[in-house]
Amino acid sequence: MPQELGYGEFAQRTNQGIEAFVSSVKKVNDRPERIAFLGVTELTCWARTFGWDKVTRVIEPLILPLLAGEAVRSSESTNQKVALGAGLAAGAVASVEQARVPENPSGLGVAAVVGNQAGFITRLVDKRAAISAPSAIAAAGVLAAGIGLAAWKNPKLVPATAIGGAATVVTAALANDERFRTTTTEEAGISHGANLMVLAEGARVVRNTVFKGKKGLGVRLLEACTTGMQSVGQMLLTDGVAK
Repeated sequence: MPQELGYGEFAQRTNQGIEAFVSSVKKVNDRPERIAFLGVTELTCWARTFGWDKVTRVIEPLILPLLAGEAVRSSESTNQKVALGAGLAAGAVASVEQARVPENPSGLGVAAVVGNQAGFITRLVDKRAAISAPSAIAAAGVLAAGIGLAAWKNPKLVPATAIGGAATVVTAALANDERFRTTTTEEAGISHGANLMVLAEGARVVRNTVFKGKKGLGVRLLEACTTGMQSVGQMLLTDGVAK
């Protein structure tokens, strides 16, 4: 949830995001699971595009657990590693439920989304991240928009949007702490990762409200983009908070 930026600052942040993404991808050189993560993410995006629902249900839950190696390799305490790893495992459960009942979320799915975000929130709090007033206002606005759209187009989504959305925007508000942009390349990618997750959740709400019950190519492309944004966002955030 970026605040209003001048062109120079916008360009600088964009470059930081690109550098963080490249750094994360380059980990394929010494992390076999990162190769698998990128491969499964791409395959899932193609499966979404072509409407291969059975393939999607099998492989999409594998994406986030493949990031757990970063938590294991980090120099953080055991408790911190467990928190991040558990959050990624919860994200895998959320993927299962979102694929199984996309337009009528289950209690398990909502709890899993919250658990996924809780892993990141715990690590961000450990890093003493602070929420600025502009970030708080932006978070509230994004959440209100999502709830409003759900209430208008698919009221069954309101509880899930309110609870899961609140957890996601809190993560993003913490991740947009400006201190992270002046440290390491990985930490500079934290806000970009969190913002991508917000975009992904927003796209998911649009898919399950405006395009409820539809399965055309445009909808499938939206689903593929949602998976891609969610996966890359989780990768950038994981790499950043694991440091």
